[in-house]
Amino acid sequence: MNINVLIDQLKKRIGLNGILAGIYNDNMLKDIILNDSLVTFSRYNSFYIQTCVDTIFNNWPTKRLSTKDGVDMEVLVPDDIMEHLKSLGSEIVGARISKRMVYPINGMIYSRGFKDDLLFMQAGQVIRANNVDPSVLWRSPNTIILKNFTLSYSFAPLAYSVKLRVTHPRNLSTITKGMEDIFTDLCYADIILNIYNNDLKMMSVQTGSSQVDLNTEPFSSASSIRDEVISRIKKKAAIDNMILEF
Repeated sequence: MNINVLIDQLKKRIGLNGILAGIYNDNMLKDIILNDSLVTFSRYNSFYIQTCVDTIFNNWPTKRLSTKDGVDMEVLVPDDIMEHLKSLGSEIVGARISKRMVYPINGMIYSRGFKDDLLFMQAGQVIRANNVDPSVLWRSPNTIILKNFTLSYSFAPLAYSVKLRVTHPRNLSTITKGMEDIFTDLCYADIILNIYNNDLKMMSVQTGSSQVDLNTEPFSSASSIRDEVISRIKKKAAIDNMILEF
């Protein structure tokens, strides 16, 4: 998503090529988009960096942590990943774990059929009988805690993946096609809300001895428009986001 194209679209939609063009220039609109709209959008619809636990254990700095329930693993996100995200204006804000559709049995990665599926399900039953399911915690700024993972990992080193939840970069490159229209609507609502609160809310025109209040629609309803857009983001966020895997 190109931010310059987005700004041009919003200026035409709102009508900022007229008398307000000198006040709300491209830099001010960009500031509202990046510091208001993008922050709100990332709160409900981030993108994800996904990698399997086997890759983490073999390539990322790890340390065993002894707890009363067993052994957890402390993992540091590599510095090059953290620096790259920082250069994009992004940050990791959370993590979660999920099972992958792979079956590391008899040297095979992908299932060959029901025989492998059955063996994998039997192994899963043994794990659940002896240990709770693995989980993951995120500790800002760069630490992942893999909990209850020792037994599960010994059975299935490729069967779990970790997803790191990341805020969208300031170049808007990770906003999916399916979410572009909604993000544009959010930017529109934030801009007209800013214009209304700062310039139009108390504005009126004096005509001799009388006063004429300006018609400020849709600016005066910007807050309700924004709430409706956020509701749409929440509904679609669960099924439309970008996942980068390595």
